[in-house]
Amino acid sequence: MTFAHGAKESREFFGRRACVRMEEAHHISQKRLKNPKLASFEIRRTRTFLNRMNLPIALSYNLQVGPIVLLSLLRPKTMRTIFSQSFLMLASATALSASSTVPRRKVVVSGAGGQTGQFLFRKMLALPDEFDAIGLVRSEESKKSLIESGDVPESSVKVVDVTDADAVKQVAKDCSAFCICTSAKPKPTGETDETTGRPIFGFPNGIPEEVDWQGQKNQIDACGPEGHVLICSSMGGTDPNHVLNVLGRTINPDGTASGGNILKWKRKAEVHLMESGKTYTIVHPGGLINESGGERELVLGVDDSTEGTDSRTVPREDVAEVMLQALKHPDLYGNRSFDLRAKPSEEGSPTTDFRALVESLNGKNCDYSLGEIL
Repeated sequence: MTFAHGAKESREFFGRRACVRMEEAHHISQKRLKNPKLASFEIRRTRTFLNRMNLPIALSYNLQVGPIVLLSLLRPKTMRTIFSQSFLMLASATALSASSTVPRRKVVVSGAGGQTGQFLFRKMLALPDEFDAIGLVRSEESKKSLIESGDVPESSVKVVDVTDADAVKQVAKDCSAFCICTSAKPKPTGETDETTGRPIFGFPNGIPEEVDWQGQKNQIDACGPEGHVLICSSMGGTDPNHVLNVLGRTINPDGTASGGNILKWKRKAEVHLMESGKTYTIVHPGGLINESGGERELVLGVDDSTEGTDSRTVPREDVAEVMLQALKHPDLYGNRSFDLRAKPSEEGSPTTDFRALVESLNGKNCDYSLGEIL
């Protein structure tokens, strides 16, 4: 073998070896979010290797795209040899890198001026590389208050009446997910029930039929067919006589009832979502409490069961975290409807494994044949 022939074979061999090195660098780059310096080091190592072998390959690497190799500086025959033997390797590495890159997603969060919705909205704002979060509020006053509370860009907050279908469609244009955290809110009217002596509640900012049925329906319909719709609902839906259904309900002179029934209207919206064909995640929290999240063991269940804990409450921030995890992992939380509670702080260990959490359901979903749907 002549020296020239041996050099030629060596160039081809080390060219192929360089491709292997690039694939190794690519796999390391899969961990780039945790250690981008490691991927950069591997690229420098590969470039040094090429230079040492006097291989004029122009190599660059984009941590968001993957390996980019310019082989045109090689001799034509050598280029063909290396390219033909490494094409599948490079194509595979580039495809893997592209698929591993998570595109920034536009996600709408309604009820962003409220408590649970605001927790979720802020969690997404804290992940600007993943989410383009748009928070919907009911009034200019709510928008001003939310912005003045800090760390909320004015451009990310929109004033939208969820009962206005056209307005909701406009803001939801091109969104990949819609997180529904709106709900009619009962407040004391100042009157007292003469029979029971208890205060009478009403819904001054929208009755359940308007907010929890029509408003939620508008939001569901505004999300595209490939979108993911998440609803923060409520436990208690299996009981038609639940106390929440009584709030705002009045008895007419003919004996019929009107108003109220908030859980029934919520349930109707949930069924509409499930029948829409869109990916859905429906969370039924227990009683919402204003305590720090991430400090309790969470328990999922279905159909208002008390299995797993006697507790009927859950911190709002934990509800927001479960919704965020469901948004990030539709493969685990897609097309699921479940209840969410938290053990007392002195029991269990804080939940950190959200895959194990949803798998604890063993495939069960809430049964909508239970309770009543208006």
